Amino acid sequence: LDFEDEEEGDKHVESRDLFHEADWSEVEVREFMERLTPQERAIVEWTVAGYTQAEIGRWMRISQPSVFRTLKRVREKWIALQTVG
Repeated sequence: LDFEDEEEGDKHVESRDLFHEADWSEVEVREFMERLTPQERAIVEWTVAGYTQAEIGRWMRISQPSVFRTLKRVREKWIALQTVG
């Protein structure tokens, strides 16, 4: 995942590790995705499909910064899960 703050033009490349295949198996992905809210899940799925945060925000009728914050929260959940596991 790219967590790009489109307003600032900053790209947080380190966040790409969220869907790096070497990091976790398909089962772990499924279990992690099930823990997300429907909104978080939709944003992650659309991001992985290649849509921009601005596009996702328009479709969901939320701001691009809200999409950015949601992706950041998802990444924090992943990190927390990895720390516990």
